[in-house]
Amino acid sequence: MTRGATSALRQIGCAVLLMALTATQSTAQTEPSRLSLADAPQAVENLIGSGQLTAAREIALAALRAAPDNPRFMLSLARTETRLGNYASAIALGRKAYRTTNDPQIKFYAAQTVAQAHTSAGNLTRAQLWLRRARQFAPNAEIAERVAQDFGKLRAQNPWSTSLSFGITPTSNINNGSANSEFVLPGLPYILTISGDGRPLSGIQISGGADFRYRVLTSENSATFLTASANALTYTLSQSARAQAPSAKGSDYSYGVLSFGVSHRHILAKGANPTEFALRNSRTWYGMDPYSRTIDGSVTHIWKLGETDSLAVRALAQKTVYFGVEPVRPEDEPTKTYPSVGLGISAHWTHAMAGGDSYTLGLTLRDNQSKARDSDYKSVAYSANYDFAKPVAGMRFGFGADIESRNFASSIYAAGPREDVSVGLEMSVNFSNVEFYGFQPIVKFEARRNESSVALFDRNYGNIAFDLRSSF
Repeated sequence: MTRGATSALRQIGCAVLLMALTATQSTAQTEPSRLSLADAPQAVENLIGSGQLTAAREIALAALRAAPDNPRFMLSLARTETRLGNYASAIALGRKAYRTTNDPQIKFYAAQTVAQAHTSAGNLTRAQLWLRRARQFAPNAEIAERVAQDFGKLRAQNPWSTSLSFGITPTSNINNGSANSEFVLPGLPYILTISGDGRPLSGIQISGGADFRYRVLTSENSATFLTASANALTYTLSQSARAQAPSAKGSDYSYGVLSFGVSHRHILAKGANPTEFALRNSRTWYGMDPYSRTIDGSVTHIWKLGETDSLAVRALAQKTVYFGVEPVRPEDEPTKTYPSVGLGISAHWTHAMAGGDSYTLGLTLRDNQSKARDSDYKSVAYSANYDFAKPVAGMRFGFGADIESRNFASSIYAAGPREDVSVGLEMSVNFSNVEFYGFQPIVKFEARRNESSVALFDRNYGNIAFDLRSSF
């Protein structure tokens, strides 16, 4: 045994002797206790449990001096430092223990200890991150569920809320291309051929985003939040798309949006759900160029209709200015920015069934007014969704369908009015038995077809989306 280890063992023996002398009320002679390094972590836990934190720290320090690279001893000292209020030291020790071990049990307790220290220090967001690490290494389902409950309590306390998203989506129509290869403009005696980059281009969509919310005011009946979000997507073209449109690049169809806003939730009547008022300002970019700016306001309320039913109603007002709108024909207005003003209202009724399944029926009405004739329309949309509660072979399924009818008073591509009918189908698969740091994979299959009285606007889409969703 090395001189340092011998000295450390002596310190452990002294610490245990100190514990024994402190605990006893007798003046009788006390026989010194001996403690091996392997027994030190349990001795520390026993002392913490009995409130003898100073003695626990002495043993943990002595053990760590004897074996500075032992993650169990780091964890013992971290747990003691947490109880003593030395949070910075506890966090550093817990992080080091987490990094230097491959033992799942030590990783779990190290992550949990760091989360506790961050919570006590008021660092709630970082505590939540460490709880996700703890969940990853939880020894059983019961403990994993307790970690999720702790996470939920922190989320309720934390004024900051952050949501991250990332997705990879193979898609058949990244450029919103026409399903037809030719069309006719009114007044022209010949057929126009749609170029390769005007027809559907297939490829892979790569997307990512972050949503932030900060609670600035709260009271018994209300809460006010500042919000911000940044989302972007870009594409890689398939080999067939590159052959169809040799000059096109995936970045030509990239899209980004940056928004800032404020929302306020207020309970307007005793026993009622809160009503949410929201205001948001956003800017978008398409193909790396400025595309639009939008300001919108909304009011949302959810009514409970008994034990199994609820009704969510949302009213929206929106003004969007699009940049660089170009005329198609010489007699149209010259290039300028066109404002678009939209008013909409939606209602969604959800019913929970006895077995846990649920379905939702929705109706949305919208009136969009714009000087750009193909952006001026009235629409009605219907939707239906069904979600299964019980997984099948570890997969939880959900299905959805929607249909929307848009009516345009006129179109620059037609002599009269224009009508579009869009139909969409969706299936989602949640792999509930697969989890990575509290996130579960979601796969979505989407198909959509738009049929228009103007052939140029016939559209077909097919997507397979891969995403991650928090399981708690």
